[in-house]
Amino acid sequence: MITCIAVSMLATALTTALPAIVTDLQISVTTGQWLTSGYSLAMAIVMPLTAYLMNRVPTKKLYLSALGIALVGLLLCAGAPNFFVMMLARILQAIGNGILTAMAQVILLTIYPMNRIGVVMGWYGLSITAAPVIAPTLAGLIVDRLNWHAIFYIVAAIVLLSLIWAIRVFDDVLPTAKSRFDQLSFVLSAFAFGGVTLGFGNIGSYGFVSVPVLGALGIGLLAGIWFVLRQFRSTQPFLDLQVLKTKEYAISVFGSILLYLVLMGSAMLMPLYVQSILGKSATISGLVILPGSLVSALLSPIAGRIYDKIGIRLLTIFGGGSLVLSNIGMYFVHM
Repeated sequence: MITCIAVSMLATALTTALPAIVTDLQISVTTGQWLTSGYSLAMAIVMPLTAYLMNRVPTKKLYLSALGIALVGLLLCAGAPNFFVMMLARILQAIGNGILTAMAQVILLTIYPMNRIGVVMGWYGLSITAAPVIAPTLAGLIVDRLNWHAIFYIVAAIVLLSLIWAIRVFDDVLPTAKSRFDQLSFVLSAFAFGGVTLGFGNIGSYGFVSVPVLGALGIGLLAGIWFVLRQFRSTQPFLDLQVLKTKEYAISVFGSILLYLVLMGSAMLMPLYVQSILGKSATISGLVILPGSLVSALLSPIAGRIYDKIGIRLLTIFGGGSLVLSNIGMYFVHM
């Protein structure tokens, strides 16, 4: 859990540090944004592969490998002399984080009893939602007091401790079996998830009606349709999509996608707005979103306990309503 928190924080911490990185590496803002969009693109490609890896590779071996990859990426980022090295390091981080994030939820659901799932997933929610939102605040303080390199060194130290601890106590908790690696499905998933991620990521630079955006979205959509059809027809699917035939599960997945989109979008845009448009420091940009971060961190485990007692309906209504109201308020923030 600590590893997930530390690695997940980098997804938004880099946004606060991006102006300093752009200046230090002497690159344009557009080029610098690839450090975040490229990271998201790599994660989108590797996460579908994780489903196959968890069925094929022993849990401990896969977990330690992911930690090792993430650690190498963090150390390379911390000492990156140029954009090329840092971009490569960010891709390594995305590979490690993608595997860790996908594994974490499956492991938690496996090792804990059903009557404690709400509490456990509440703490897990803290790692994947509150942590990335708190990250800009901490990153702002670190950048202003030290430098952007320190962010990666601190997270690398946490990951190293987690690696040492995991070597000593981690066990193989997920069953494995020999299965065929569907290379075509993996390629299709890479084009599907990567194309959609790249397409939406290019909107800010090129506008929606442009070749880089529509071309990437078109390729992603076509690959996605082919991928879905192939999974439903296969006796050993690369990614089992049959679970989406359950209406409640499909709705929850779609809702989770929208929720994460809104949370991460606001967490990444707010530091840029405060620093680049209002001209404030990295510390101030982090403090602006600190109140919401603290509320999110406080409510995640509490919501888990409430779920165990009364179910998800009221939580969904209250949480969704709060999210709608907050974004209506953001609409009236003038540039």
